[in-house]
Amino acid sequence: MSRMMFRYKNIKETRRINAKQVECPIIGCDTFVDRAKRGDELRQDKFLCRKHGIYISPSTIEYDDERCNLLWYEDADRELLGRIRKVKRESRMARENSEDAVTWNVLRYLEKNVLLEKFLETMTHEHFEHADLVYWSYSCKENDTWSLLTKARTEFGEPCERSSEPDIIIDTPQTLFFIEAKLTADNNTTPSDPSKLQKYIDGGENWFASVFTPGIEIEDVATDAKKYELMRFWLLGSWIAEKTRKKFRLVNLVLSHKEREIEDVFGEFIVQGESKRFLRFEWERIYDLILDQRKNHEADEILDYFREKSIGYYSSGKRKPVPFRLASDRENV
Repeated sequence: MSRMMFRYKNIKETRRINAKQVECPIIGCDTFVDRAKRGDELRQDKFLCRKHGIYISPSTIEYDDERCNLLWYEDADRELLGRIRKVKRESRMARENSEDAVTWNVLRYLEKNVLLEKFLETMTHEHFEHADLVYWSYSCKENDTWSLLTKARTEFGEPCERSSEPDIIIDTPQTLFFIEAKLTADNNTTPSDPSKLQKYIDGGENWFASVFTPGIEIEDVATDAKKYELMRFWLLGSWIAEKTRKKFRLVNLVLSHKEREIEDVFGEFIVQGESKRFLRFEWERIYDLILDQRKNHEADEILDYFREKSIGYYSSGKRKPVPFRLASDRENV
């Protein structure tokens, strides 16, 4: 079996697909596998291309070995991922279009290359001396779920199995950041049981009334506008920041051509100011930061990852374009 990350240049521009079978997307491979249907567990032999070690669906692939989808998997990285998984509820890092895998590859690079503070400065135009990174609620400093998040979950009545889990938390002496990363998905989320929203209104001594626009009902945000996830992160994050006397920034990390109106859309529901702000930030600006600060071969690896990332196929069998829209005049720098 092949053990490598397949890039855009390795993927067929179009591939054959019919009601029963799907062709392997890797250039030069004529393997066909059974066509997976919605709801099927993809990791089955009938969906596996043994030559390339990938499970194939009509829209994407999943690596047999998740290491193929991760840029950083040395001993320290592997050990950290193991600790993260003790608190992280769900992981699909082997999927080609996994937001978790992209988040790990990019943010872990920034952390390892001491660029977290520069990343925050680029977003806010403020200076930061120190930043602690929390992956999917796991705190390296505490070697457990970040205790302040645990307190917030309890305060707002969240059960452990369905509690809020920001993709990234960055804690600095003056500002707390919650980062919700999106790749192919949008910000539209709704509660599975709207009847249980009352706990968010009552929690934190009615903190909801302090950080959401007067007159706004929780259903307006969570159900009608479908911003349930952002609503929870804004509520819990701002409450933690208030308790620790810090500023709060909720950041929506998105592709440059996605969610262009999200600051205005979500901004209508929330009380903002110097102490609390919602920000949209683009993955491509992290590419620019890495390009500007590159110092070693790892920088070349992550820059190539941005340029050559594949995210699967349309239902027609045509390859989707590279998700990141990078400045054409800087592609070959």
